[in-house]
Order: sequence, then structure tokens, then C-alpha cells
Amino acid sequence: MTSSVFNLGFLLSVALVGNAASIGEDYGELELVHLLYRHGERSPIVFYPNDPYKDPKYWPVGPGQLLNPGKERHFKLGGLIRKRYEGFLNPMYDESEVLVRSTDYDRTLMSAQANLAGLYPPQGNQIWNPNLAWQPIPIHTVPVSEDYLLFPDSTCRAVTEEMDSLKDRYSFVRDLMDRAKKVLVEIQTFTGLDPNENVLGQVDSLSDTLAIEASLNYTLPLWANGIYPNEIKPISVFSYMLVSFTPKLKRLRGGPLVYTMVKQMEDKVAGKPEMKKRKLFVYSGHDSTISAFLSSLNVFDPQQPSYASMVTVELREKNGLHYVRVMYRNETGEYNLRIPGCSHLCRLEEFTRLTESVRISPQQWSFECQNQDSSFSNLSDNVKKMPIQRVKARQIFGSKGNPMLEVDVVTEKGLFRAAVPSDTSIQESLEFRDKVKGEYPSKVKVAVKHINEVLGPAIVSKNFDPTQQEEIDKFLMEEERKNKLNLGVNAMLGISAAICKAGAIHKGLPLYRYIAKLAGNTDIILPVPAFIVINGGSHANNRLAMQDFMILPTGASSFHEAVHMGSKVCHHLRKEIKDMFGLDAAVVGDEGGFAPNILNNKDALQLISDAIAAAGYTGKVEISMDVAASAFHKDGLYDLDFKNPKSDKSKWLQPDQLADLYDELIEDFSIISIEDPFDRDHLDAWTKMCKSIPIQIVGDNLTMANPNRIQMAVDRKACNCLLLKVNQMGSVTEAIQAHNLAKKNGWGTMVSYQTGETEDTFFADFVVGLSSGQIKTGAPCQLEWLARYNQIIRIEEELGPYAQYAGKNFRHSS
Repeated sequence: MTSSVFNLGFLLSVALVGNAASIGEDYGELELVHLLYRHGERSPIVFYPNDPYKDPKYWPVGPGQLLNPGKERHFKLGGLIRKRYEGFLNPMYDESEVLVRSTDYDRTLMSAQANLAGLYPPQGNQIWNPNLAWQPIPIHTVPVSEDYLLFPDSTCRAVTEEMDSLKDRYSFVRDLMDRAKKVLVEIQTFTGLDPNENVLGQVDSLSDTLAIEASLNYTLPLWANGIYPNEIKPISVFSYMLVSFTPKLKRLRGGPLVYTMVKQMEDKVAGKPEMKKRKLFVYSGHDSTISAFLSSLNVFDPQQPSYASMVTVELREKNGLHYVRVMYRNETGEYNLRIPGCSHLCRLEEFTRLTESVRISPQQWSFECQNQDSSFSNLSDNVKKMPIQRVKARQIFGSKGNPMLEVDVVTEKGLFRAAVPSDTSIQESLEFRDKVKGEYPSKVKVAVKHINEVLGPAIVSKNFDPTQQEEIDKFLMEEERKNKLNLGVNAMLGISAAICKAGAIHKGLPLYRYIAKLAGNTDIILPVPAFIVINGGSHANNRLAMQDFMILPTGASSFHEAVHMGSKVCHHLRKEIKDMFGLDAAVVGDEGGFAPNILNNKDALQLISDAIAAAGYTGKVEISMDVAASAFHKDGLYDLDFKNPKSDKSKWLQPDQLADLYDELIEDFSIISIEDPFDRDHLDAWTKMCKSIPIQIVGDNLTMANPNRIQMAVDRKACNCLLLKVNQMGSVTEAIQAHNLAKKNGWGTMVSYQTGETEDTFFADFVVGLSSGQIKTGAPCQLEWLARYNQIIRIEEELGPYAQYAGKNFRHSS
């Protein structure tokens, strides 16, 4: 057998980095210790069919049970721990000082018992039997099916799916499986093993069983001498490495324990009451527990952790700063481990930063594991109900100085705030505004009064929990079940969004993940931003008929790079416009785009195309248009000079003529998306264009995100993408339902900004949670829009290596 396959595996792994641990070196004052150890020697878990030693007489304790050598080894290890931390740990057991956690397996529970016997022999008044140097010490556990912390393999569906995918993604895994199958075929007659079933698992189990029997001086069969250890041990080691091979596996298998330890250290530093006396956490687990933890820290040596091997994580204080020290003990000694990017004595802040991409909370873990049906997934649902305590509204001002609505929702967890934008379209869901002569043209005082005096008290009186998003939104809809005129969409959405923010905190999830859960999404996809760079139509005082000209950085590798690319193109475009039309022409329109005084839409597209080329992004940044054709629709025709009161009617276009113009623009400028190409009533024109042109056709005025109109557009095949403005819907639930309806019918969804924005960033989390792949929120130049882009950048940073940017797949990312 060649070793090339196995060498590749070792190259792909991160080897243990460290040096022999020096106890005498000054590491500062010890504050907290975490111990993670593997159980001691055990009996085989699975016997192969023809195993001569499978008879129970050889294993009176049963399969998978702790053997006497394992008990002794852990008793001695407990004594070593006692000696090391003499002076730090109380010599007598103190429940406020130490907490012991084990997986729910006999061998790990018994190992913890033996270890604690060496660590805490009874002294003083704890001696209950003078002839027995032992005392019972509590060991905490949970059922295996719920143990996300120490044994996540059997409880995480996504781990199983990721493992199953390795053979399809990596040729060396297939080579390894072929080698394992060949070995099983060679020894099938002797072992009775099936070479067509779970070949890696069977080889690993066989290697384990033979190793245990050999360690007890049982004579191995002659056939075994030919394959063990030289043939099957490397396969076993290599397959063992695979269980934490990918970033996703590291996060899901080791991330929960890293998260828990970091949180405990941070709580200790912060002086949390529950951590005031705590000095020691002990975790009794398996080889898989240790390997998963070390892999998540990128310090795993691709070997199976030996019996009673132990990881130590210490929190120390030195010169006013807190440090983390990690050590690993195996049968050869104890070693300091150096986390890549840090020294072996690592600042706590740096350790926290370096582990950010793998740390995962219980709720996040359950979500990413897709355990919606498991008993663990309900962990966060079984907490004490925390009803909404108060709902309060106020009037604030938006980006155009117009009055806007802001809503606060107060719960036991804090205050959660949402601000509601407006829009210009008369067809959209009606906002509730009072009109007062001599004052601001659009006020929200009546909506504020309605919330503070009617809706807010009604929600509180019903004892709603903020996690009851759908129930609360349904209640709001019932309150204005006729046409949203009585209540007002801004009042509804303000409450709905604030409650959504509260619900996320109550579930222990980031807002975008909570929205993803509400929408039924398991993957998180970051959107391609559609930057508006030139304004026309009703959004600018120039003569351009078409409303918005946009750029989409589909060739970026990340959202952060996409924003950079968009900004760079904008800078080049500004220079071109200033050079061509003068400085005054470089001012921006309503949506933050430039508004040069040009008439021909082709000229606008040419300016953008030239700016993209000047920035060096040809083919990476593409062009889109929001035509808003209803704005220049007159008498069944389309007036591209509609801002001119003396426009020549003979030049107005028939729908077919306008469609021909689009064909020409698409051909000349590689346009990838057109929004509202016709008036909403010209359905035949929509259908014809959608059928004949393979680009994205977006329906805004056509659908109004109304379920009935969406279904009508689906039936007529009038467009293939929904423009979703949350404020059209009136609630988070309705917006999610509209997106899911579009998705169900094979459409894309472009989540869009509103004219007259606030600084609220809910919209950014919403588009990430939907994983719609597209976001339209203005030019990268005004703070209310940059706030959303910056929020998505933060989310991308939080996701780390798991961040996925939609890119060229923006139309169908979710």
C-alpha cells in the first residue's frame, strides 16, 4: 500500500504546535481552569462478526465500558491535577468552586468519578468513612440526544450531511474509501464484515477492537497480523481526521465548547456573581470531543487522542491583563499549544478574536444544524415566557426632513426600537398620516396616538411574547382588516419590526439569523448590492425619463469588496460627469445617484459603462435599470420626454417600440436586470418581454408585493423577480410570506429601500435573513444607506469563513 494518500491528509491538517509545558515559568496569576479529558481504557464498542473474543466471558463489564487500567489511569491523573493546582484549588471539595460535566456514557461518567477520587480525596469533616479515601462528587450530564456541547456528532443533522458530502468534494476521500473497501474484501472471509457498507467506519471499528485486544495480550488471529497495524491503522487515523476536516465541521463539532469556555472566561473577568467563586470546570468526554475542540482552535495533531489525554485551558492575569494558556497532555508528556496568530500565552481579547469564526451559541448551533424537529431545537423555546411590557411610539424625522414613525418595544430583556420609512408611490399600502394645515405636510401624530393609546395597550394586555411574531402580526392585521387605512401601514410595520428585534434577542440569535429562522432558511447568503448611480424620472430634475440606473458588483468575492467596487465606480463616474457637464452636474438626486441634465437614456448608460471600465471592473460590475415606466405612461403610450410640457406626442412610443428600445440597450450595455419596464396595466407587454429576454424582469408597481397580484403575474408569466419593500406589506410576516411565494414560483426577490429613509438598519438584517441575493438601498454616498451596507459588512465579518456572497448567482441564491 502506498502512503501518498495519507501524506496528503497530514499536509492538509494543522499540526500540533507547541513545546513541553514549563510549570515554573511565570505565566501570571491563575484565575480559572478548564479541563477536558478523554475517558480511560475501555472494552471494545463493536465486535466484528467472527471475533474470537466477542464472548461476554472476555468482557464481564460489557462492551464500551471502562476497564480497570482506565480507572487507575484517571485516578492518577486526578492526583496530578491536585498536585499542579495545590494552593489554587481548595483542598476540600466546594460545589461553588468546581463544576463537572460529562457525556451520558458509562465510561465517561466513571472516568470522571475516578478522576475526582484522585482530585478530591475527603479531608476533615468530609471524611465519611475512615477506611475509604473517597467521597461522592456531583457529575452533571444531559441525554446524548441533547448534548450539543460534548457529543454533537449524533445530534447535528448538518454534521452528518457535511460528512456525507466529503466523498463527492475530495478525490482523496474517495481514494481512501476505495483502499478501505479493498482491505475489507481481502479479510471478509475471516471477519464476516460487509465491504459494501460504511467502509471507513468498519475499518475504524476493527482497528479499535484489535488494538484493545492486543493491549490486553489477547492473541490476535493470523490474518490480523498481516493488516494490523500497518494496513488499517493509517486508514483509521486518516478517517478520524476527516470528522473535523472542513471549517463547517470545526464550527459545528468544536465551536459550542469554545463558545462556552470563552463566555465563562469573559464572565470571570467581568466579575459576574455566578463566577465569583468558580475556579474549575471539568469536562469528561471522548477522543472525538478533544479532537473537535483542538481542531476548532487549529492546533489538532491528526492522531487519535490517547486514553485519559487532557486539554487544559487556563485564564491568567498578568500586569493587569488577562491571558489564555492552552496545554495538551498525552501519553508522551504535556505541551503548550500555540494558537495560530498568537503566542502560547495569548491575550484573552486576541484569543476571543481568533476564535470568533468557530464560536457558536447553543441557539445558533441548533439553527445551523437544521435541528428544527429535534428535542434540542426547542431548548430556546422552553425558556420562561417574557411578555411584552410596553409599546411606545413617537414622531422622528427621516432623511428628507419629513416626519417618520418610531416604535419602542420594552421587554424584560431591554428596549427594542424600529423606525419606519416612507415611499412616494400612491399605489403602495396606505400610510397613516394626519394632514394639518400650516404645519408639516405629512405628520404621524395620529398614528403615534393610535399606537400609544390603542394598539400598544392591546398587545400588552394579550400577554404576547416577542417571539410570537406571526401571532402578533396577525393580530395587527385583524385590527385593520379592511384596507390598512384605519390603522396605517407605518403603525403596523413599526410595531412588527421592533417586535422582531426583541424576538431575536429572546431567542439568543442575531437578528439576521432569527429572520432566517422565521423564513425557513438554513443557509445565509449575503446579497449583491444594487447601487443607484444615476437618477432620472421622478427622482431627479434632469430630463431623463427612466428613473434609476444601477450597478451590481456581481464579480466581487465578498460583500465588503462589492461595496468597495461600487464606491470606486461612483468616484470615476463623478469625475466623468464633472468633466463633461461641470461641477454643478455632480450633485446627487433623491436616491444618492448623480443627476446630470441629459435627455438620452443611452448617454446615461454610456457614462456608467465608461466609469466601470475606468475603474477596471468590466465584466465584474454589471448594469441594471429601474425604468418606472408608469411615470411616463400617457394615453397608452410612453413619453420619454415627459418632463417637457411641450413634448412631441408623435414621438411617444407604443409598448412594442419601447420593448425594441430595451432590446437595443441590453445588447449595447449588457444590462442584466430591468425593473418596471411597462405600466402595470400593459400585461401583454410584460409577458412578451419576459418570454423573449433572458434577463431579470423585476415587478414593483406591477405586483406591489400583494399576494394576489404576485400570483396574477406568475400566472401571466409577466416577470421573474419580485421587488420587495417591507413597508408595502405592513408586517414582517407578510413580507416573508411574499418572498416565499415568489421563491416558490421560481422568482428572485430584490429587497428594496424606501424613498425617505431613516437610520434604522433592520432592512439589512432582513435581506440577509431572507438570503434573497439582492439588495437595493441607494447609492453608497448617504449615511442612511451606508448604514445598511455597513451593517451587512459587520454580518459578513461575524460569519467569517462561512460568509457566502451571492455574486453571479444573485437571482436565485436562496
